[in-house]
Amino acid sequence: MTEDIESTVLRIRKKSKRSWVNLENEIASREGRPAEFGTPKVEQSSRSVVERMLRETGLGLAALRRVVERLARQNKR
Repeated sequence: MTEDIESTVLRIRKKSKRSWVNLENEIASREGRPAEFGTPKVEQSSRSVVERMLRETGLGLAALRRVVERLARQNKR
């Protein structure tokens, strides 16, 4: 059974334990926008997670940004 894109992003995020904020910051960083991370290790981990999401979903950066932003809004409490 093939996962849909949102399920793939959710699965990767849950396994990696990255916050939505750190994922959004890494995407912003890749787009040349300002981004702040708590530590260099968090930045590196976020970079790896976003790279994996790009690879496993086949999305481009802008499309992944839209998916992450939508999921972040839906899943923030």
